[in-house]
Amino acid sequence: MDKVEFENFICLLWSIWNDRNSVLHGGANRVASVLVSQAQIYIDKYRLAKAKGRERSHTPDQVVPNQLLPQSLRPNQQSNSQQGATNQQFSRPRPDIPQQLQHNSINNAAGPTAIAANGIPWKPPDVNCLKMNVDAAVNAMDKVLGIGAVVRNCKGEVVAALSKSIQGHFRSDEMEAKALFHSLNWAFQQQIPISQVETDALRVSSALATSRKDLSCFSDLIDDVRCLLSFFPRVTVTHIRRHANQAAHCYSKYALELMKMSFDGRNTSSYFFYYCK
Repeated sequence: MDKVEFENFICLLWSIWNDRNSVLHGGANRVASVLVSQAQIYIDKYRLAKAKGRERSHTPDQVVPNQLLPQSLRPNQQSNSQQGATNQQFSRPRPDIPQQLQHNSINNAAGPTAIAANGIPWKPPDVNCLKMNVDAAVNAMDKVLGIGAVVRNCKGEVVAALSKSIQGHFRSDEMEAKALFHSLNWAFQQQIPISQVETDALRVSSALATSRKDLSCFSDLIDDVRCLLSFFPRVTVTHIRRHANQAAHCYSKYALELMKMSFDGRNTSSYFFYYCK
């Protein structure tokens, strides 16, 4: 078994495992032929994005040979619409990061302060600290909320990230509060020791800074967020300008794409990747 066959085999195992988890949680199982074809489509799209990412990094000696890609997915035969779709996939040099985030990630690692395209800086955390940026996006037509979170270190390097989509229609402040809740819950489950949280939702950060309560759903969400914050010693939540929160915004928008790319119409609600040097 060569490398390509082994990768196909591992992706098929992942597809079977994912289907098994769906059945355990009340979902319907898929026929074997569907599992095989969808696993092959997934790995083919990954190889294509990987090849395109390496071409952009100007390392031709590391580019995946075109013969490893199916004929329909080779880069030099893609239409404009296909190229737009593959921008939502994964590429190198960073493992499995949505392609639209590569530029931000590289800039963030380039110096102590990352400068957004409009000149508004994102400031890294202190040494030996991790900062998590959170944002929400919405597809009002399909009533889907996209949640994005990105955790970076003092060098601006991405060490963890989350894209998650949930079904529902909420007010703008409730969407941001839900995004913060799910991001904190994810960080807690993955045992990521964040010390700073940034959000561009002013009402959420202001509500966390006061003890006032009411009977609204938003107030209940803030209480849930406070409960999760208690698991992170000395963590702070601060408000930042929207333009300094673009990385998290990209992940939240990407979460909406995950819903569109779900297999056989079933919701692939979240995609998580974590790596560190």
